[in-house]
Amino acid sequence: MNQVQQSILQEAVVEGRVINNGVDTTVFSPSDKNTARKILNLPVDAQILVFVAAHHTRNHPFKDFDTIEKALEQLQLDRKNSRPLIFLALGAAGAGIKENDFEMRFLPYVRDRNELASIYQAADLYIHAAKADTFPNSILEALACGTPVIATGVGGIPEQIEDGVTGYVTQPADPDDMANAISRVLNDEDLMKSMGKCAVESVNKRFKLSDQVDAYLSWYYVCVSKVRDQG
Repeated sequence: MNQVQQSILQEAVVEGRVINNGVDTTVFSPSDKNTARKILNLPVDAQILVFVAAHHTRNHPFKDFDTIEKALEQLQLDRKNSRPLIFLALGAAGAGIKENDFEMRFLPYVRDRNELASIYQAADLYIHAAKADTFPNSILEALACGTPVIATGVGGIPEQIEDGVTGYVTQPADPDDMANAISRVLNDEDLMKSMGKCAVESVNKRFKLSDQVDAYLSWYYVCVSKVRDQG
C-alpha cells in the first residue's frame, strides 16, 4: 500500500486496503522432519538448506544465486560442527558439488505440491536471495511448514518475515550477512525450533488462503454496495 501511495495511481484511489497473498495450509503445514527426510531419502543427521525457483535458478534475472553460493562458501569456513551440510536448489540443472561434509544438489522444480511440502518440511532452513521480488509464494510455503526463512530484504519479503522471530531479513547482495544469519540459526537448535513454531503461527494469523478468499469477497461486497448506493 505504501508503494501505491507513492505512485501515480494515488490520485485515482478512492479507498484501498491490503489483502495478503495466502498459502494453502491444508498442504503446506508442519510435519515430522525425520519422517519427511526418510520419504525423500535425505540423511537424518544432516543440516539441510533449501532454495526454490520455478526455473533457471542459477541464471534467473531476479534471483541472486551468486549471493547464496558465496554465503555457503563463507558458512563452510565458519562452521562449528561436523554434521553434513546439504543445500538443495530446486529449479536448476547441473551435476552439483560434493566435497568433505558439504553437498550442493541441483534438482528440477517440483510441481507436485505434496512433494514440495515434504521438501520444506525436511529442511532446517529455507534460503531466498533476490535482486528484486514481489511476494514470493515459496517463502510463505516454507513458513507454513514450520521452516524458518533467511531472505534478502527486497520487494514484499520484509512483510512476510518477522525479522528475528520467524527468520532473518538480510541485506541484498551481502553474502556475509546471509552466512551469519544462517549460522546463527543452525548453531542454535532452540532458536530454530522457536522460529519454526512462530512461523506456523504467523502464517495461520496472516497468510492463510481461506482468509485471503474471505478478504477478497468482503471487499467485492463493499465495492458492489458503494456502486449501488451511488446509482
